[in-house]
This record gives sequence, structure tokens and C-alpha cells, in this order.
Amino acid sequence: MYLCRFLFGIALVSLGLGCSQLRLKSYWMDGGKHGLVDHKSVHPIRAHVMGKSLEPDQVDWLGMASRRFRDAEHQALLQSPECVDGFSASALWNWQAFAESPSEAVESDPRSSAAIRSYNGSLARLIHEGQRHKRLVPSQGLTIHSAGEQRLVPIEYHGFVWDSSDFQELMVVGRYSTSSITNRYSEPGIGVPVIVIRRKSAKSPHETDFLPDTSCFAATAILHPDGPTLTLYNPLVVRTVCVDGRDCRLAHDLTASVAYALHHHPQTRLQDFLRPDQPSEPSYLYFTEPFQSDKIPLILVHGLLSSPDAWTDVYNELRATPGIMDTYQIWAFKYSTGAPFIRSAYALRSQLEKVQSQYDPDHENPFLKQGVVVGHSMGGLISKLLISYSGEQVWDAIANVPIETLRTSPEMKARFSERLFFDPHPMASRVVFIATPHQGSRTASRGIGQLASALVVASDRSMEQLLNCNPGAFKDSVSNGFPNSIEMLDPTQPFLATIDSLRLSEQVPLHTILGTGNLIVGHGRSDGVVTIDSAVHKRSQSEVRAATTHNGLLRHPSTFAELKRILALHASLPESTLDLEVAPAEEHATTGAITSESLVSRGEETYEAAASSDSINQ
Repeated sequence: MYLCRFLFGIALVSLGLGCSQLRLKSYWMDGGKHGLVDHKSVHPIRAHVMGKSLEPDQVDWLGMASRRFRDAEHQALLQSPECVDGFSASALWNWQAFAESPSEAVESDPRSSAAIRSYNGSLARLIHEGQRHKRLVPSQGLTIHSAGEQRLVPIEYHGFVWDSSDFQELMVVGRYSTSSITNRYSEPGIGVPVIVIRRKSAKSPHETDFLPDTSCFAATAILHPDGPTLTLYNPLVVRTVCVDGRDCRLAHDLTASVAYALHHHPQTRLQDFLRPDQPSEPSYLYFTEPFQSDKIPLILVHGLLSSPDAWTDVYNELRATPGIMDTYQIWAFKYSTGAPFIRSAYALRSQLEKVQSQYDPDHENPFLKQGVVVGHSMGGLISKLLISYSGEQVWDAIANVPIETLRTSPEMKARFSERLFFDPHPMASRVVFIATPHQGSRTASRGIGQLASALVVASDRSMEQLLNCNPGAFKDSVSNGFPNSIEMLDPTQPFLATIDSLRLSEQVPLHTILGTGNLIVGHGRSDGVVTIDSAVHKRSQSEVRAATTHNGLLRHPSTFAELKRILALHASLPESTLDLEVAPAEEHATTGAITSESLVSRGEETYEAAASSDSINQ
């Protein structure tokens, strides 16, 4: 019976709390496997028909490539490593067929378009089978056998901040779908879009603390006949490739790596909420790419009962916007959302200090002083604490005596001092609040919030020991222990009012994005969790209101456009170079998930923004 009540409570919490997100449907299919790329190759009969139009002195490269591809497929079914040589030859012959085709538009020439499709199909199979038979090591090269000789085809890397040793596995982009991403950013062309998979190694002396256990990033593979050479291009940087003097569009899929990571990302938000002192992993800041000293940090802080993958749609949009990734490096902060958010704010400050000491110990890097922090829901309160002066207010809100007079160990005093006494962090120079409950959320004080709070198991007994050793030293509001995250969001919680009254750094511009898509009886418009009155901030230089829900804000075109505008303003980027439209170029009104063939509609929105001329470079 207890188990049934517990599971029922979990379901209610997942549905009732605004930041919680159930696991969304998705699928992923490897694009390099047999059968998925056959439609990209040309059947020998069709190739033979095309070959009849050639001049007598012309070589039928397309026909030769098609027959070689079919032979390689047969070898692959027999699990013979010789298929690698066959797919390699097929790809190179298709390249030759395209190079000798007319220079007009590829779309208007059947042989050119057929050669590119067959080239891409052959290369996709080469990448898959090459790794399967251990003939392709992405960090070293490709081994092929030709004319009785073994040859190592070198691999080159263009436009990446990653090291060659980071290219540990290549996954060919195939068919995929996810209901967590609104738009797919991909384009056809020559080359094979792949996902590079990099796994952290504890044995490496050069391993960084700030990359996740598994990193996924986009690349496009090209097998050049010169050498030959296998080249991996960063599609965020390189968009064309030269083929026989012609600049051809490079195929790319920027969204695939995001969808792949989301599909394979373990969901730990529930455990981290219910057992904040025994999380699946400690609070940490992680980079989406290796640290770059010439880029501004963009720090994303998720909300209650959530995790960094809540930012998937935002990340997908920002990364596909020219100029953003040239200027910013995106970091995400993961923390146990059941813990008091003031403790999580301390964890974030500690992580930023660790970044500073590792990459800029002398505090000379100007880009690290220009960080932009974006917080959703409770993450906005954590972000606000990052730019606040605590003074004595936070301590006085829970204690009746000075901290120096407590009867406890020096280590415990230091621990409380670090968490409850702080100044604005120099790395935060602009903050964006998204659906942030500055005055709390009434969801926290209703039954669903009380149930969620009751489910949180706190195993940290330090506060209990401190109370027992210091009778009368603390306020009645903490007599039963420090409030957890749900309790701290209750509008009647005195500690929340103290946090809201703290002085903020006058040098840090603030911005607000809030939702108006729901109605709370007796309190007017809201996003379903946070009312307008609680979400607004009097110091915000701009305010955008979107007719959507609490979580819907992270998938709304108004949010995307406003974040792009703020980031352009912050770095003095010309807005003309950014896509600030709030309506998508294409819409698909019947589905809520992207697939390889569709986009989704984005809904209605209201836009209210006060433009600011405040820029970090002015």
C-alpha cells in the first residue's frame, strides 16, 4: 500500500510541478546500416541506362561505382572486411562521375544528382563497416586494400575546437524523431552528416573536469580522391567544399547530435529531487565544447525537477544561429533540485571559481568577465543569487545570534559562511529570467507542492546537529531543519522574502521572459505555475510575454528570438546577422514531434520588449 501511494505521489508531482518533464518519445536509427542507404545508391540497370548517353571516350564511372557498391553489399552480408575496400572504391568512382559531369546546377542534371546520392550512400556504408571491422579509427585513419597493397588513408579535421583524440566514434545520421525538439536544422548536399561521440577517460592526463561523460557533436565526412583523404568538417564553420573547381554545398545536420544525446541521456532528475543529498552525481558545471578563451560563457541553469536537457530546444536554436556560436560558449549547470536553492547557488559559484582557477588564475581574460546567465524557474532564483549581496540579511533570516558564537566545529562554521555570505560573482555580467518565481509559486503551498515536499528525503544531518547544540540560536522557521526547494518557493516562506530583498549588482542588466498561457483562479494570468506578478522584476530592461505554459517557454519562438536579441546586444553583434523571426519558415500543424520529414508549428505569442542600448562593449 505504501508503494502504491509513493508511486501515485510521484505521478502527481511529475504532472503538477511546472518544471517537471516526463520522458518524451524518440527513436534513433543508425544511417550507415544495410538497407537504410540503399535508396541513395543507383541501381546497376539505371546506371547502365545513364551510361548510354556518354561519349565513346568517356569512362562510365557511375556504372562502375554502382556495380562495386552491390558487390560490397554482398560482402558486408557475409561479414567480410573486404566490403570496406568496395565501398571506398564506389565512393571514389562516384566522386569522379560527379566531377566530370556538367557544371550546371546539380538538381537539373540526373547524372550529377545520382552520383552525389550514390557517393553519399557508399561513404555512409564505408564509415559504418569500416568501424565494424576495425578498419576505421576516427582518431587515426582508414585502412584500405587496393591493388594488393595496404594503405592508411589519413583523416583531417577542419573547423573543430576538439582534439583529434576526441574523435572516438562516428555515428552516421539516419532516421530519427524526437518530441523534445521543435525544429530540425539540416541541409542536403555532398558528404555524410555524422555524429562524433567522445567519451571521457579518467586515465587521460589531459582530461578536463568540465566535459560530460559522453559528448556528441556534429560533423560532415568527405572522402577526397586526392591521396585519398577522409576529411571531417565542422558544419557550424564550413558550409561548402570544392569539387573539381566547383564550390558545392556540404550536407549537414546540426540537430542530429542533439537528438542523439537526448535519446541516450539517462534521466536522473527524479532521484536528484527526491534524494538531494544522495544524487546520481554531484552538482557540476559542464561545457558543450572544450573551453575557448576567446568566447563569452553562456550559462544555462535549469529549474525544479528538471535537468540540463530541458534546454535542448534552446540549445538547438542558438547553435544553428550564425554569429552566436562564433561568440559564445554554452555551459550548463546540473544540480539536485530537491536541495535548498541557496545551496545550489553556492555549488554554482564554486564551479565557476574552479573554472576561473583552472583557465584564468590571474583573472586577466576579459571574456570570462562577460558571462550571460539564463535561468528557468527556480534556476532563475539561483541565477539571481549569483549577482546578489548577502550582507548579514541571509544569516539574520535564519539565526538569532552571530555565526561566530555558534557551538560547532570550525569546518561547520566555514561551510555555513560559504553558503550564506556572498557577493556578486564577477563572471555574471547579465542575467535572463525565464518564468522565475521571484515572489514564489502558489503551487508550492497547495496540496501538490506539500506532497512533493514530503517526498523529499534529506539525509544531511548537519543542520539537525547544529540545532541540538545551539538551542534558541535559530529562528522558528528553521526549527525543523533548513527548508527544501519546494518549501523555499512557498510565497509565505520568510526566507524567500529575504532572498528577494537582497541588493543586486547595479552593473548587471536584467531581462525577463514570462508566460501568460494559463489562468490561476484569483490571481489572473500565469504560465500555470508562476503568476505574472511573481515573474516580473522591476529592474528588468526588457520583458517578453508569451501565451504559453511554464515549460512551453523553453520551446517558444518568442523565447528563442528574445534570447538571440539579448545575446546580440550583449556582444554588440548586428541583429541583421541573426534570425530573430518568431514564426518558423515551415510549419506542420498535425504533429508535435519533428521527424526527418517535418517541422512543427509554434503557436501564438505576444511580444512586449523594451529595447535596451546597454551593451558590454559600450
